[in-house]
Amino acid sequence: MGSEHYRVLYRRSERLIILLHAFPKTTGKLPASEIKTAQKRWQDFKTRMEARPRKPPRAAGRDAP
Repeated sequence: MGSEHYRVLYRRSERLIILLHAFPKTTGKLPASEIKTAQKRWQDFKTRMEARPRKPPRAAGRDAP
C-alpha cells in the first residue's frame, strides 16, 4: 500500500488458500512473534474445520413436528 511493503503468511488447505496473518515488512527476517501468530491461527482453522457440524435449529410454528 503506497510505499510500504507488507508480508502475508498463508497456507493451503486442499483447494483453499488460507490467509493467516499480514504485517508491515520492516526487516529481511520473519519475526518469531509473527510466525507464532500465524501458527495459532492455523491451528484454530484446523480445529474449526474438523469439528462436527452443528445441527440446525428445529422448526417452530405450524411446521414444527
